[in-house]
Amino acid sequence: MARYPDCSRSPIQAARRYYLKRDLLLGSVSMQKPKAGKGGRKTGRTGYARRQLRKKLLVSGDICEYDLKLVMRRTTLDSVRTPAITANEYRIWDDYSLKHKEWGSDRYKSFLFEEKERLELEACALLTRRSASTGSTNEEGPESEQATRSFYALRRLVAIVLQERDMLDMTWAQLQGVGYDGTFIALGRCIVKSAFRAEAGWYTEKELLRYRGLATDTDSDFDSDPDSSDA
Repeated sequence: MARYPDCSRSPIQAARRYYLKRDLLLGSVSMQKPKAGKGGRKTGRTGYARRQLRKKLLVSGDICEYDLKLVMRRTTLDSVRTPAITANEYRIWDDYSLKHKEWGSDRYKSFLFEEKERLELEACALLTRRSASTGSTNEEGPESEQATRSFYALRRLVAIVLQERDMLDMTWAQLQGVGYDGTFIALGRCIVKSAFRAEAGWYTEKELLRYRGLATDTDSDFDSDPDSSDA
């Protein structure tokens, strides 16, 4: 089935598969009532069970700790992410999953480098069009299409590409750890600005244009940091 890739062919899919089945694993953990706290009893019990199960999985070696600097570990979702952007990220993430399953890791890695460049060029074209139209942010096309092709949305897609690339170098247990924690940009997690900048070579509009050789330090038509939701 398309939404449940074969992990034996593409180890990175272990992260996705583990995320999909993590709630089923909770049956092996006692739902003992924790001490009273925020979030209500039901949420408290589930959170307690997840933490207990994570400890067991670490001890058994099913998962292990991982270093994924790009993705905010805090589970709070990006508040700027619209329903249209959310749906688009899910669709693209599924498409990447199928490409990886079909091609294997070597070809998929090459694709990710090409995809990063394609998205960056699309973002640059957006910025230069906006600048040429006297700073107007209005774009032709349906509102949902505008949202999914905005600079903010394109930057999140680049972050998804970078995470996919980073995960190609992880061990199976690390990937399952990512899946258990749900640490995916495509599921709404925030981007760590400093890590994105270090890996991508840019973060803000002006930085991207400089990175692609399309702007200088004297240019002032672009925001220094147009979105503040990412960390």
